[in-house]
Amino acid sequence: MIKTQLTEMLGIDHPIIQGGMGPFDTTRLAIAVSNAGALGVISTTGIITGLGKMEDYGVQKRGSNKDMIKEAINYVNERTNKPFGVNIPVPKVATAMGVLTPLFKGIFEIRDENPEIKAKLKTIITSAGDPKPHINRIRKNAPDMVHIQVVPAVSHAIHSEKCGTDIIVASGHEGGGHINPIGVHSMVLLPAVLERVKVPVMAAGGFGDGLGLAIALKFGAIGIQMGTRFIATQESDFIQGAKDVIVKAGDQETVVTQGLIGHMRYWRNYVALALQEKVNSNLSEDDIMAFEGKGFLTMKNGDVKNGLLPMGEIAGRIHDIPTCKELIDRIIQDAEKLID
Repeated sequence: MIKTQLTEMLGIDHPIIQGGMGPFDTTRLAIAVSNAGALGVISTTGIITGLGKMEDYGVQKRGSNKDMIKEAINYVNERTNKPFGVNIPVPKVATAMGVLTPLFKGIFEIRDENPEIKAKLKTIITSAGDPKPHINRIRKNAPDMVHIQVVPAVSHAIHSEKCGTDIIVASGHEGGGHINPIGVHSMVLLPAVLERVKVPVMAAGGFGDGLGLAIALKFGAIGIQMGTRFIATQESDFIQGAKDVIVKAGDQETVVTQGLIGHMRYWRNYVALALQEKVNSNLSEDDIMAFEGKGFLTMKNGDVKNGLLPMGEIAGRIHDIPTCKELIDRIIQDAEKLID
């Protein structure tokens, strides 16, 4: 068993966390990942955008964002006795719209109301934006929580450390979903961030197996975050068609273009290429968001071929759909052999 500063800080068995993937949810995936000894993470993008279905979060009826996240946390808490976390993307547009405050309030409230949840829900992850105002409210309302910030550049890591984050995830350009338009890939980003900050650093973007974990640890990281690799698991909330696409994908089957909260990496199908054309033709932001939202819903409703699927380059090295426990156990065993 591999123990690092990450496993100590979060109270987990293995130095692996599940990425917060949108634009929907990872509620059931979070349960399976946590039960397998890594850190399962509830994604809130579906709540923020309204694209997530109520049942995705264990919700009986759609209420406020605060009610939605509280019910989602209850849903996960009732199904695992292990630690889990919540991811909140914090782009400027979401902050300006005021949709994030109810999510944070819901997290703080349910931890205060339920000691069992307070003991398990130790980690809050922010991404896709400036962590400064959000770290301040975490420290004020839940000072015992571990704050993790996902960054795509060295300057972002330095800023996050100054803001007081506990752990930094250095997320390379290979990653799926939201990425930096100016690409810095993991083999450059990870050691560069490790050289410039003193807080613990995790690796993300192109990680999905024991080799990746061993490399990250040898660089000096305390663990890895995986997104696309966890989509292609049996318990994943994503539809079977999305899992099949990932398993069949080659190493050149992604494309980067503008998305809901910045630049995004998608499966390279005709819909993603059409979105790229619309962005390049200077179509209005509202029209681009409407096109993208339709693509997400088409995918979520079962038609991956005619929809949009966020997907990282690691898909080219994913060839099966195991259970979360099988995957995590295999990663740890392979990493141990390589490190030895």
